[in-house]
Amino acid sequence: MRDDTSKPKDSASLLPTTTLEELDVSLEELVRRGARQLIQRAVEVEVEVEALLSES
Repeated sequence: MRDDTSKPKDSASLLPTTTLEELDVSLEELVRRGARQLIQRAVEVEVEVEALLSES
């Protein structure tokens, strides 16, 4: 039988907790990586849009 009286676990509490220091990564490096990925994706989208526009 299922126990409905127990509170559901918060999904955030199930995640492992690791600090940036433990990962040996700085916040600045994470921001730099994220920015690089965003720029790369923006360029990819621009190329795709240009290709679609040239088809029509």
